[in-house]
Amino acid sequence: MLKNANKKLEQIKTFKNVQENNLEDNYMVGLYNGMELAVSILEDRKPKYKSCINKTEVIETKETKQSKGRTVFSGERRISK
Repeated sequence: MLKNANKKLEQIKTFKNVQENNLEDNYMVGLYNGMELAVSILEDRKPKYKSCINKTEVIETKETKQSKGRTVFSGERRISK
């Protein structure tokens, strides 16, 4: 059983090392840091956390209001001549 546990730990470490190359946003850094925490607990050491290098791009800063009124689509197909 210990042999199997060591094999699983090596698989987790490999996945963590692959993940280290994809630290592009806060989500990926959080995923990496979670794996680092799990490995550090199993190895009985302090975790070495990473921080986000790139900031997440803000696409919109304000919520856009929908205009009130009728919609263009009525469910009928109209072909203009």
